Amino acid sequence: GLDRITRSKRLRKLVYGKVSSEFADLAKSEPPFPLADQCLLYLAECYLKPYVNRRAEAVKVLEELLKKYPESPMAEKAGKLLEKIREYDEAIRRREEKKGR
Repeated sequence: GLDRITRSKRLRKLVYGKVSSEFADLAKSEPPFPLADQCLLYLAECYLKPYVNRRAEAVKVLEELLKKYPESPMAEKAGKLLEKIREYDEAIRRREEKKGR
């Protein structure tokens, strides 16, 4: 059988997959869900979990939140999270450049 850590990782991946699906559905519902901005932020956070690892999709969701809800309190959080992602990506790119030299 699977060891406890492997089972735990699989369970987290399954749970975050289900939760992210629910957040996506709520964010896209018609008529608009009153907390759609919050759902988009939570969806992006789910995508960023190591066991989900859907960074590109997280970036798209954060950009969508900023575009659709620029005045929302979630927009500020989304902007900060997007900035952290881009800083991290830039640091990785620089590290890879150094390795290539």
